[in-house]
Amino acid sequence: MIHMCDSLTPTLVFKLLNIMKTNKSFSSGIDKDLLASITIDQLTHEGLKEALFFFIIRLMEDGNMLNRLYTDKLKDAFKELNQNSTKEEKQIITSLLYKLRNYPGECHPSGLCIVFCVSENREGASSEIAKIKKLFENILGFTVKIEENPSVKTIESYELELQKPKYRYYDSIVYWFVSHGNETELKLPNDEIYLREEFIDNFSKPANFIKKPKIFFMAACRGEKTIPVVKKGGRPSSADAKHRANIKIPDSSLDIENVHYEVDRLVVNATLPTRYSFRSKDEGSVFVDVVCSLLEEYCGENITEALVEASRIIHQIIFKSNDNSFEGFSKQACSYDSTLQKTFIIPVGKKKQ
Repeated sequence: MIHMCDSLTPTLVFKLLNIMKTNKSFSSGIDKDLLASITIDQLTHEGLKEALFFFIIRLMEDGNMLNRLYTDKLKDAFKELNQNSTKEEKQIITSLLYKLRNYPGECHPSGLCIVFCVSENREGASSEIAKIKKLFENILGFTVKIEENPSVKTIESYELELQKPKYRYYDSIVYWFVSHGNETELKLPNDEIYLREEFIDNFSKPANFIKKPKIFFMAACRGEKTIPVVKKGGRPSSADAKHRANIKIPDSSLDIENVHYEVDRLVVNATLPTRYSFRSKDEGSVFVDVVCSLLEEYCGENITEALVEASRIIHQIIFKSNDNSFEGFSKQACSYDSTLQKTFIIPVGKKKQ
């Protein structure tokens, strides 16, 4: 909102006020004489444009018309504002409308990234940790927490940790779970397991991240089936298993406060259900390697653009077993499921600005 306020001219803020005054939900209970007494000349004085803009925003929030996720009423006002604006003003409004389609993400640190990585009986795990840490900490500007060889107790401690008030200031949260696994289980050291769906479900619930994007990168097998190919060659590897509708909805039917925890979530799986995912001895998970490279390349863009490219790149690779964990040659196909309500733009960390 600060960036939005800085972009708007005093004239645009004054016009925005006049548009909002026609909305009963906005203007009810406000001193009409106060609103009528505001003139455009007053807004040329230092600080008054800013005061009026945030007065408008606060009234919208109090009227249950606006929050960090649901900005439709403000977008509608900007679209109306755009109809009778100059060319330069239209450029400003177009830029602001684009921002309102995206999740807020201009804070530093950019977000919180938690990495659960099992290195026991998984060659290449140290390389996976290094890639994720370098990308999210040094390039994307996240706070990164690494848990190598986590126990069930360690994972459960994070469920409690994320309830602390200090985490409410992050704009997003990213989880990596890198381990052996199958369709239902994530394998931990010492023969412990954590249920895959339980992990995703439990870590979607912290109230500090409701109305914020929650992104899960699940770098583990989901079964022991391959996607067989008949072709010589192949990369030596081992299996990693051991636009809004044009419908007028009355305000009385809208609710922007109650958001289910499973919404605003993106779950990215290294492979399809029941299938292997693959890793190399030295570099670790192919999925981790490709996704990290593309998230860096696509900084400042829609995350799904990077994931589509990751799917294409990974599915071109032919894998052959170097430990007899599967026969012949195979491919891998990553996938993702999304309940995101806005576009998640891959953050541009301080060093990339």
